[in-house]
Amino acid sequence: MENGRSILYGLVTSTLLAVLFIITLMVTSAAETESSELYFEEPESLPTVIHLGEDFSFSFTLANKGEDTEAYTYSVYKDLGLGQELVMAGSITLHDDEQATIPVTFAVEENVTSGRIYIVVDDKQIYFSMIGA
Repeated sequence: MENGRSILYGLVTSTLLAVLFIITLMVTSAAETESSELYFEEPESLPTVIHLGEDFSFSFTLANKGEDTEAYTYSVYKDLGLGQELVMAGSITLHDDEQATIPVTFAVEENVTSGRIYIVVDDKQIYFSMIGA
């Protein structure tokens, strides 16, 4: 009888370990397929010096590297020392392995010594800094 219980406990333990292993594989696979990239299209040509009244342009790229279609919400802010100000916002849907480059243009209407431009997409953020002329 004791031998039968040992076999039963061994089978139950093996089954539980197998189920945990399969769940771990499923979660890991799902996490690996859900990814995205956010980056500046031409980082070497980002504005670096702030000139009063001048329009500044740059672009950022959002890429869906996952296997599913994903909807993204983005916001662009400028912070020129007086708090963040929304420059533009939008949303975009990207299919698997699709990317979009989003152009941004903004002007500086006040005299400032430095500032930052932030791009926020869902839980990701990138930025660059500028100094006053």
